[in-house]
Amino acid sequence: MPDVLMDDIFKDIVETIRDPLLVLDSDLKVILTSRSFDDFFKVKPEETVGQLIYDLGNKQWDIPKQRELLKNLLPQKTILDNYEIEHDFTTIGRRTMLLNARQIDRGISKKQIILLVIEDITERREIEVGLETTRKELEVIKKAADEAHEFADSVINTVREPLISLDQDLRVVTVSRSFYNFFKVKPEETVGQLIYDLGNKQWNIPKLRELLEKILPQKTTFDNYEVEHDFTTIGRRTMLLNARQINRGISKEQIILLAIEDITERRQSEENQERLIIDLQDALEKVKVLSGLVPICANCKKIRDDKGYWNQIEGYIQKHSEVKFSHGMCPECSDKLYGDNDWYIKMKKKE
Repeated sequence: MPDVLMDDIFKDIVETIRDPLLVLDSDLKVILTSRSFDDFFKVKPEETVGQLIYDLGNKQWDIPKQRELLKNLLPQKTILDNYEIEHDFTTIGRRTMLLNARQIDRGISKKQIILLVIEDITERREIEVGLETTRKELEVIKKAADEAHEFADSVINTVREPLISLDQDLRVVTVSRSFYNFFKVKPEETVGQLIYDLGNKQWNIPKLRELLEKILPQKTTFDNYEVEHDFTTIGRRTMLLNARQINRGISKEQIILLAIEDITERRQSEENQERLIIDLQDALEKVKVLSGLVPICANCKKIRDDKGYWNQIEGYIQKHSEVKFSHGMCPECSDKLYGDNDWYIKMKKKE
């Protein structure tokens, strides 16, 4: 397959991916950026393409840990996942990010390029691990030639969220490794099957049919389409679907790219927050010193006093009652916040 055709396919994939993505040549100069990269870091393509990565944003990207990744680690491993860096950016402030990198040979020419996907995990580090999953990206393309297929697979397997591609008859063409892992299925049970027949017809979902058969043919692009469903293997899940309908290759054969983001935990957290607000409001009504309507912020849960000042709920209740508060952390929150740390794992084992 000609390199030009592979470039078209690659650009479609990059534009479909939701996380910021950079493509670098062997000299670490930027070849291509995704739209999400431009939007998130508040830059323009003309300011980035052709530039050395360390010179981007008036040398904001001259980050020591990133140099270590690109100069020392990646040349030895060719694949590196979940490499964490923290940095202050002039435009967007201090950010904690996970870098996923692949060093691959591109097309017929076998020129080496680097795919660098950036996941912003600032809020996760500041609030709770897993409160909001990283964003979804999608793209996959049906095999037309060996070079194009290998190239597309390298990009697809860099993406963290489940990703699947369908032909115009809605049969599965390609599936990402994360899809197999998340939905607990095997390639021989998936590729070539009608999507509605997957998992013993578990995917015969009315809202999915509506998206693929009615909405997508009219719009060709659709984001954040919410579906809730009970799966035999993984239970009840709430998912956001992102879909793209694109023309593939010289034949202009239509394929559908479908990315799936599991937001079950996010929805549960939102429901828990709503219940917490209700419980707090009920508790306030029972405090003997307090009476009447107490204004409380639905987001930060501060209380407005009679003078119009907003107070932390603990301080307000203590001031108006005999209640005293102590602070600690429940086992569930401790697991979510520190569960991946070696010191915490060792401590749990000792218990």
